[in-house]
Amino acid sequence: MTRLALLYELAARLEKRADQTAVMAPVMQVDDIPARVTTPYGFHLCGPSHNAVMLAAMRLSGSHPYEPLVSLLALYMTRAGGTFIDIGANIGYFSLLVARNTGGPLRVHALEPLPENFRWVRENVAANGLGDDIMAYAVAAGAAAGEASMSSYGTGASLIEGWDGGKGDEQPKVLVPVRRLDDLFAPDELPGPITIKMDVEGYESEAVKGAPRLLASESVRCVLMELGYGLNDDVYNTTARDTLARMADHGYLCYGHHSPVNGRVGVEDVRLWSPDDPEIQNAERWPTNWAFVRPDPTWDALVSGLRTLYGMFCSTGHRTVAEIRRFLDGL
Repeated sequence: MTRLALLYELAARLEKRADQTAVMAPVMQVDDIPARVTTPYGFHLCGPSHNAVMLAAMRLSGSHPYEPLVSLLALYMTRAGGTFIDIGANIGYFSLLVARNTGGPLRVHALEPLPENFRWVRENVAANGLGDDIMAYAVAAGAAAGEASMSSYGTGASLIEGWDGGKGDEQPKVLVPVRRLDDLFAPDELPGPITIKMDVEGYESEAVKGAPRLLASESVRCVLMELGYGLNDDVYNTTARDTLARMADHGYLCYGHHSPVNGRVGVEDVRLWSPDDPEIQNAERWPTNWAFVRPDPTWDALVSGLRTLYGMFCSTGHRTVAEIRRFLDGL
């Protein structure tokens, strides 16, 4: 099904439903119409058309990467191989991105607790021929092993009650297994360098509490984490600053950066903040994403040239895997 035909079908279904209810369900409740997108970065992405990652990929395919600044940093940190741990993999975008474009042997571990998303992770891994490179785990990362109730609120599915203004609490719940990262991974058994990406919708503090050994390892060079603070911090994410403090205690430098607006970050908006920067103490300016990195001269060089590199990264649309690798080799 072409993207245009898919949009027409979605519109027809929404129009039919408008006659049946005065209040429309969230977009992630639209019937599960499978979609397939060819990304500009050497892999295909399949998933339900209501999924926010798929919606962004369909809108941006051929012109712009999904979450471009996070994508650039993930590619940069895995350019020579090592290990990539994708915590909150959703349907597998970042796992596929780094596995396809690394310039050296890279082992990817993708953790996704929501059953529907996990099914798509496995299907995407198989469809892209990356079964030898990506291992998928149907678990959530937490402070203790056990089980937890999780909302099935699309891309914003969370283990936190009241997350995202309580929208997830209105959706069906599923029981998911929870494991400590330290029980899953021994850093001395993983090829380095280790890069971690974490997007767990408010559960960051619990995931970090379950990984003291992993995060203390010098082999972990970078942790890319979505860590929203929110305009309503007493409800939205009260543990954001605690998580920052824990990461600093593990020896990481902490840099905040903003997520894309309408799928894009302008070059003029590319900037990294330290936690004590006066400009971000207001919740309205709090960065949505954070990079926690070990002190490293190569990282300093990346930061100093970030705007230029980001503009180059986003400027050319479709690229071959070889072109992406040459770009990364030049950083």
